[in-house]
Amino acid sequence: MTRRVKTWIAAGANLRNAKNDDDPEGVVQRKVKSMTIGFNLTANVPDHIFTDFQSTYVPSITANNINLSTNTPEFCVGQQVNFGVSWNATPSYCNSVQHWTIPDKYVNETRDYSYSCTTYVKDTDLLTNSTIQCWYVNGSGGKASIGMNLQFANGQTASIATDGSFTIYRPSFTGFHNFANGFSWSTPFLNAITDWDVTLNSKYDGAFGYTQILNSDNPNSYYYTGGFNYLDGNSEIYGNQITNGPQQYIVTNLVSHFLTFQDSPQSLAAPCATMAANFSDYLRFQPAGGIYVTIATNGWYMNGSACLTGPISPDDLPLAGNLINDDTFPTWVSTRPGGGH
Repeated sequence: MTRRVKTWIAAGANLRNAKNDDDPEGVVQRKVKSMTIGFNLTANVPDHIFTDFQSTYVPSITANNINLSTNTPEFCVGQQVNFGVSWNATPSYCNSVQHWTIPDKYVNETRDYSYSCTTYVKDTDLLTNSTIQCWYVNGSGGKASIGMNLQFANGQTASIATDGSFTIYRPSFTGFHNFANGFSWSTPFLNAITDWDVTLNSKYDGAFGYTQILNSDNPNSYYYTGGFNYLDGNSEIYGNQITNGPQQYIVTNLVSHFLTFQDSPQSLAAPCATMAANFSDYLRFQPAGGIYVTIATNGWYMNGSACLTGPISPDDLPLAGNLINDDTFPTWVSTRPGGGH
């Protein structure tokens, strides 16, 4: 039971409440180390503050050591954000149970999707930790809050909550444009090409590039994957430095904002060659010290065959689709070394 106490009287290490309607003799006594709000410290703590005779305890949320009670910081998607609680003076509690609430859209745990693919997921079970970390992938930010139940050695508890705000920045893209596509025959090789370029717009330095996933269920195709998603290339960011990425992004260097995607799959005809596959491409940005976050996705496909003595038939390699805003992480079950470029 929570009892309303009008006046506290200190008596050494003991606290005695003065006479009141609940205790007309004023004889109820509790031994309290640092709390003197009541017999049970309860959730209705005004202004996120509670007080004893010695100290006033004020909790504040911090994000990357920035106090959200006095600041509204901005973080970039892909940047690790560490949330914690700081006190002006730490109360002498012996245990705490807490739950965080933070706005979407974030991930906060790594998962092994396959032997060659690590991805990121959202695990709400981690929101009961005393400190939490996450990486935002989208959204504008908002209010972070925590509710805490503090337990003290004398059996008393105090429930208290606090909150604070922050914002999230997400880069954008402009100027997407296709400029090459199609098959060509250069005996004994069947060649394909698809090229496009795009401009990334960011307030933050970092790196960017494409992750390309290929999938083929045509067993005659040189790029057959059994219908599973494969990472196309030797690394997560597809291609070579400058042409396909990863490319350094420097805010003050406009040339570094422009990325050209170039892919030129090829197959040796012996005596025939078939190239049939679907490709998914993820334009991704990594702020300095952060993780790669998807900014946009698009796709393209090829379906072509040729023999040493005949034309290309079928001959189907249309323009790549337009880039679409997206924040999905790419996943794959295996890797195709070297890729199709």
